[in-house]
Amino acid sequence: MNKKAVFLDIDGTLCDRSGVVSESTKKALRIAAKNGHHMVLCTGRAKVQIFPWLDPSFFQGCVSAAGSCVTFGDKVIYEKVMEWEELRNMVDYFRKMGMPYFLQAEDAIYTESWSASEMHDAFLEIGRTEDDAKDILGKLVVLENPEEQPGVEKALYYRCKVTAEEMDAILGHRFTIQDSSYKVTRFCDGEITCRGITKAIGMEKYLEYTGIKREDSIGIGDGPNDFEMIDFAGTGVAMGNGVPALKEHADYVTDTVTNDGIYKAFDHLGLLTT
Repeated sequence: MNKKAVFLDIDGTLCDRSGVVSESTKKALRIAAKNGHHMVLCTGRAKVQIFPWLDPSFFQGCVSAAGSCVTFGDKVIYEKVMEWEELRNMVDYFRKMGMPYFLQAEDAIYTESWSASEMHDAFLEIGRTEDDAKDILGKLVVLENPEEQPGVEKALYYRCKVTAEEMDAILGHRFTIQDSSYKVTRFCDGEITCRGITKAIGMEKYLEYTGIKREDSIGIGDGPNDFEMIDFAGTGVAMGNGVPALKEHADYVTDTVTNDGIYKAFDHLGLLTT
């Protein structure tokens, strides 16, 4: 078998909604990597939200912030950040509408104090514990004007009362806007990257750098921001707990994240045999 690059979403794919990575998933990652395949995270999370919570020794690379930053080992091989004027206009709209938000950079996540307070309450409303909320929000840098920070790759917004498509029009079609893959509120939570940036762009940059062919790539995901990943990959895999529409795009649908879905997918694709 040719060496494969396996691009893996995190929430709902590698781990369940409480952040637990199963022993079968860890075993699959170890065996596949030992067999020479690249294990590559492909996530909407910023790097600061990933390591060391997730053992970096399992992975050869990372596509973070939904394609905005790509690393091979410790080396950044691609990064796309937001222009300040567009970022300011976006944040001004969030303030006007009272929508809490996060701004993701490679090494930090920024927001304002009122936004952090509302998100603390939102995490409790979906059943996360006080300790969970503190752990999630403890990664935040709270500032009066977070949009002035350099290197912002992506934004997350919450409690929005319009769809992602309507938000795109409101912000002048200057960004790529998608429904959030990690829903927190009962409204339209979403994520924003620079125009044209998706997980597929990050995958393409990783493959170009490593010399692995597109047909030897595998994408595994479950949520709304995984469509481009599934469509771009040589083989697209949807989790059993994935959104129904994503399963229709996939070449293969595995079991759920809590029922050894990753291990079963790796076994089906031959990644666990030498």
